[in-house]
Amino acid sequence: MPLPAAPPFPDMPPLADLHLAAGRQGAPYQNRDDLLFVSFRHSVSAAALFTRSSLAAWPVRLSRRHLKESGGRARALLVNAGNANALSGAKGRESAERIARACADKADCPLNEIFLASTGRIGKALDAEPVLKALEAFPKDAPSLSWERAARAIMTTDRFPKGAFRQTFIKDAPARLCGIAKGAGMIAPDMATTLAFLFTDAALSASIAGRLLLEAAEESFNALSVDGDSSTNDTLMLFATGEGRSAAMSDLTDFRQSLREILDSLARQIARDGEGATKMMIVRVSGAKSAVSARRVARAVAESLLVKAALYGGDPNWGRVAAAMGKTGEPLREESLRIRIGGAALFDGEPLAISDAAAAALRRHMEGDEIRIEAHLGTGEAEAVFRGCDLTPDYLRINSGGD
Repeated sequence: MPLPAAPPFPDMPPLADLHLAAGRQGAPYQNRDDLLFVSFRHSVSAAALFTRSSLAAWPVRLSRRHLKESGGRARALLVNAGNANALSGAKGRESAERIARACADKADCPLNEIFLASTGRIGKALDAEPVLKALEAFPKDAPSLSWERAARAIMTTDRFPKGAFRQTFIKDAPARLCGIAKGAGMIAPDMATTLAFLFTDAALSASIAGRLLLEAAEESFNALSVDGDSSTNDTLMLFATGEGRSAAMSDLTDFRQSLREILDSLARQIARDGEGATKMMIVRVSGAKSAVSARRVARAVAESLLVKAALYGGDPNWGRVAAAMGKTGEPLREESLRIRIGGAALFDGEPLAISDAAAAALRRHMEGDEIRIEAHLGTGEAEAVFRGCDLTPDYLRINSGGD
């Protein structure tokens, strides 16, 4: 059975100076929103992390260029679901540029303050006409939509919308932080992962927003893998709508923690929604020579097809865990290696026998929907946590149709 759905969508308040609108382009989805248009009353600070793929989609290329040209300023964001507009030739580029110009006209702003994001099938140019028609139909005076409806509009194979909210402070002044994301497959760490958009009413400069985003992503989105495949379209953006003097880094202790929590929550929801997943996997590596080494080892375990298949079958196969660790080439010593699954010690320099009671507890753990794998390398003091999920027949079914 698939993992249980995430908790109910959080209660997320509207943010001043920000308007959410959703519409339908009509393909490939029917009778559901598949376009999200976010507009700001004034130019706001923007920061972004994009895929490192050398075959980045046209929306990524355009948004990356606009971020640089505008100095990190934004007036609107348009997201479409169902078509990645990646590897789509000159027609795909023309489509992205036409849509961006229409957004700039709609928002009455410079072209380089428009950002686009797309998700869906690779290899077909996005048809601009239905998007332009839907964009034109968005009434300027309509109430802003709910965050949940906004999150649903960017879904593809997701089973549920993903959102997170934190009330935080900068010095003594309150600040709110809202985030939405989509993602279920083609999820692997690479400076972003899937599509995710964060919004705050705090006053932040683009440079400070960028530093905060990169820092928080390293501990959340960049420590998550569903299938080891990052996309041509991965985009993570942070928009700060607050006016006035930008907060200094020294004033952002609470805000930084809230941003980490938001991204951690979204990353957990994405892992829970891994295509066809029945179990989440949390891999914790400690005692490593360096943080880089710890992360590399943890990621190898989380992405191992053999480990993922064992989890699906409920098999606590620590040998597969050890093999995945060893293939990294990181400094490991058999005599100092310790492996636990579900709290049960299975290897400590040599295989361990466990009691009947411990074996029964381990079986119960493997039947659950969150599997904990711990490894202590005995080569240093560094540690890392990585999240993943199991590999199931449903994953193959979902991804064998070309989407």
